This record gives sequence, structure tokens and C-alpha cells, in this order.
Amino acid sequence: MADLCVGRRVAHPVMDSQARRASVLRALYVLLRVLQSHGHVLLVNTHPDLVPLLRTLHRDYAHPHLSYCFSTWVGGTLTNWQQFTRSMVSYAGFEAYCAPFVMHRGIAFPRYRRIQRTVHGFLHPTSPRVRFPDMMLLLQVAGNEHILREAARVQVPVCAFVTAATPARGIQYPILHRDLHELRAFCHALVHTARSLRK
Repeated sequence: MADLCVGRRVAHPVMDSQARRASVLRALYVLLRVLQSHGHVLLVNTHPDLVPLLRTLHRDYAHPHLSYCFSTWVGGTLTNWQQFTRSMVSYAGFEAYCAPFVMHRGIAFPRYRRIQRTVHGFLHPTSPRVRFPDMMLLLQVAGNEHILREAARVQVPVCAFVTAATPARGIQYPILHRDLHELRAFCHALVHTARSLRK
């Protein structure tokens, strides 16, 4: 991505504005095409500041072909999908029948809390079906290179938010961005447009 840097301002790289706009529109178009064709998109986040955003999108703007990894990626999620799916189905069953009792009585259940943080976003609020992703939207690349390697092993194409300093290896559709504000705006645009196209 360094070739898209046109200069520096206060020690920060400045990216070409036209290239940044083109990358956003291309990624949004590809993701929406996947959703329109009933493919499945997985949004993956590991930044604590973005957890409330993803939880809100999952709760208030549920889409049957969108799922979320809120904050914690479990290694082998994609490469060991069958086992991970069994964990999600078990969690969904417990959530439906036992969670209200556990929450009402204030019972400490560390295993349930741990699994909840991991798999809750993968499940649609009104459907127990769990689908393997046809595309991934990775919100942070730095420190998550293992997720890119895992996606490459199972041939899941990746859209990812990048800066001028981000290596493009393993990213089919890089999205140039400057800050979390632009990232949040993109996620809102994706979810709201996907919902409007279903109507």
C-alpha cells in the first residue's frame, strides 16, 4: 500500500484520495454482490473500541447473510469449521432454553460467558442456521495476520481495512482508510444498504 502514499503530514502518511474512494466503492460493491447472491459475509473485529458498534449492528440490524466476530478470534475457526459449528449449535440451544434461568438467578457460569464472547455474533437472532462465510471483512490487519493465513487456506476472499503501511498480502480487496470514523461509516453503509436491498 506504500505506493498509494502521496506524502506525509505531521509524520503520518497521506493516501491518494481518489484511490481511497475507489477502494471503498469497490469493496462495498463486491460485498453487496455477495449478499445479493445469498452468499455469507463474516465481519471480524479485534479492536475493543469497535465491539459496541458490531453488537449494535448484530442486534438492531440483523441480516441473515451477515455474521460477526465481535472481539475474539479463535484459531481454527475456518480450518476446523465443523467442530466450531457444533460449538455454536450447542451454545444456541443453551441460550434458548437455559440462559434466562442462569441470568435471572445470577449463576456464575464461566464457560457459558467465554463461549458467548466467541460465538454469539455468528448466530442470526431468529435462525439457528450457521453458514460458512463466502467472504470476510477484516476490520484490523495489524496483529491478525494469522486470520489472513487461515482464510487463504480455505480460499475465503478477504476485504480488509488498510493504511499506507499495511502489507497487501492475503487481501483481495483492500479498503484504504484514515481512522475509526471512516471504518464505522463503512460498516453502517454496508449493513443499511444490504437491509434496504432485501426489501
